[in-house]
Amino acid sequence: MTEIEQDADGATVRAVDADGAETIVRCHAVVCCDGAASAFTTGLHEASTSYPTRWLTLIAAAPPSSRGTIYGLHRHGFAGQMHRSPTMTRFVLEVPRDEGFDEWPDDRLWAALEGRLAAAGRPPLARGEIAERDVLDLRVRVCDPMQDGRVFFAGDAAHLITPAGGKGMNIAVQDAVELAAALGERYGAPGDRGRLERYSQTRLPHVWRHQEFSNLMLGLFNVGIGRDSFSYGLRRARLAQVLDDPAYSRWFARAYVGVDD
Repeated sequence: MTEIEQDADGATVRAVDADGAETIVRCHAVVCCDGAASAFTTGLHEASTSYPTRWLTLIAAAPPSSRGTIYGLHRHGFAGQMHRSPTMTRFVLEVPRDEGFDEWPDDRLWAALEGRLAAAGRPPLARGEIAERDVLDLRVRVCDPMQDGRVFFAGDAAHLITPAGGKGMNIAVQDAVELAAALGERYGAPGDRGRLERYSQTRLPHVWRHQEFSNLMLGLFNVGIGRDSFSYGLRRARLAQVLDDPAYSRWFARAYVGVDD
């Protein structure tokens, strides 16, 4: 258990471990990097939403069937394959939000992955023993501001993003870089507090831009956002634009790798 108290001169952090031993730290500022379940964001305004589907994620003892990541755009739902090692592969399968592994035994799971990731000229998936399983609910949130007085939030504590587009770690590292520089300016030479006070205003535009790209990727991937044939046609049109329009392809590539300039 941890508590944070603030006053005009600084902040006091009280932590109690599992054995009941208490540690008290007096400091100028506190940075919360304690993840999406942070207990200290309750006083902040949050913008949040949940998507109507979830992803089943698993790691299997099977070599990847492709040198690169595979995203499967399919009428029955999204599927993905990501490298872990030469002998281990991560798979993702979109399912309705009220379903889990009880509704998806191994044979059904592999059949769906094989069907959704099949493509002409591609080798079939290699099956293997499933080493890890998890259920990922697709929910997002952004705290605005990302600070409360002397308490600053970074990474998942400040904003939660879906894995679509692979932005979570990128944003967290960018938060840390900006916050470290701002703290250095405030409590080192030249003692300027301006950058630290602008932390939220500096970071939030970037956070929202990454959220928008993640949302775009989910709209491209997930049938749960629109299961009708018209929505599927729109997703195919967007994919064709990525593949065939050089200007859009360049923008998409820059957004995917997280180039801000």
